[in-house]
Amino acid sequence: MKATELLTEKRTLVSFHSRGDIDAVASAIALSNLLPKSSYASPGELQSSAVRLLQSLGWPMPVVNSQTLQGFERLVLIDSSSRGHFDDPLLFESFKGEKLSIDHHYHSQRLKGFKFAIDRNASSCSEIVYEMYCKKSKKTPREIALLLACGLYADSGNFRSARTQSFHAFSELLKLANTDYETVRKLAGSLPSAEQRRVTLDAVAQCKRTNVGERLVCTSKAKGFGLACATALVASGCDAAFVASPDGRIAGAKNDLLERVNVGKIMEDAGNAVKGSGGGHENVGGCNGEPSLTEKGLRACVETFRRQVTRRAR
Repeated sequence: MKATELLTEKRTLVSFHSRGDIDAVASAIALSNLLPKSSYASPGELQSSAVRLLQSLGWPMPVVNSQTLQGFERLVLIDSSSRGHFDDPLLFESFKGEKLSIDHHYHSQRLKGFKFAIDRNASSCSEIVYEMYCKKSKKTPREIALLLACGLYADSGNFRSARTQSFHAFSELLKLANTDYETVRKLAGSLPSAEQRRVTLDAVAQCKRTNVGERLVCTSKAKGFGLACATALVASGCDAAFVASPDGRIAGAKNDLLERVNVGKIMEDAGNAVKGSGGGHENVGGCNGEPSLTEKGLRACVETFRRQVTRRAR
């Protein structure tokens, strides 16, 4: 299905994945503004970066539960298509009305009972929602444009995974928001905490390196901040990195200049290895499953990376 098929009048709740990030909250608020008779809400706590953004811009974020869901005819989950995105997927899968998912990730184990509109080429769901505004020929309000610009900037990895349309959309959003790049960068970015820096340095120090031809893939473990750790390992010189956490999560990242290696697809294999689910973008991704199987999951990451690199070399 196409995301534009949503533009019909039904009492709609727009929500997103657990621990929502900037792209999730921005695209949910913006989509709720676009759809008639709609509201937005979070399934629980947000990432700290999303909390800071909403507080800076004065946006409230209600929390959804099974009782509030009963007042809606349609549920739209944005930036979310996998059961692994949610601490309690049954909260949404048990909804009796129409259920739709809008996403841009590679993911295994999709939500049950949903229809899906997935654009794997989009850099962010904020970009997808802005395209919906354009197709409906509805002017994007200034405050919504600023949210979407922040979501696009953050989820494209500061444009490292952006496509040509991403830059065009971002430029238009800056004009509509009457703002500049530096304002968006400061709103959507933040300095890491002392704890994150300590955990990241420990992960870099204890990483294991594997040579795959001329390529170098690293694996490590961390108490948290998995994606930050994997990104730091790539910045340190490896071509791809995968970091496991005690809760059964594995995060992955690669050098964005390395072609034909897809971290989202690697994390699908890792998700299967840990008896959970996984996926993501071309350059970053993650999976979650049984904590006792993370070593197996890390091995799956390395082996899938090896297959992708070997296939590329032929």
